[in-house]
Amino acid sequence: MPPTAEQKSKAHPGVFTLPPDVSPKPGKAGQMSQEQLDHFFREGYVILDDFLDKNLLEKIKAQLEVQVRQHCK
Repeated sequence: MPPTAEQKSKAHPGVFTLPPDVSPKPGKAGQMSQEQLDHFFREGYVILDDFLDKNLLEKIKAQLEVQVRQHCK
């Protein structure tokens, strides 16, 4: 059963409105830097260089091209 509107409004009342009260742990794999965290909470997005493997991106791109061709027929 999906959540009710009341449940949804209470689940995360202040999502992403305040920066986290934590500091990144140095050396932790995949951990964003303090600068990246600050940028995310200031601008609402962050760019993560090399987040996905280039081979995976090529596979995704190929599948998207197939989907576009099928859709455009």
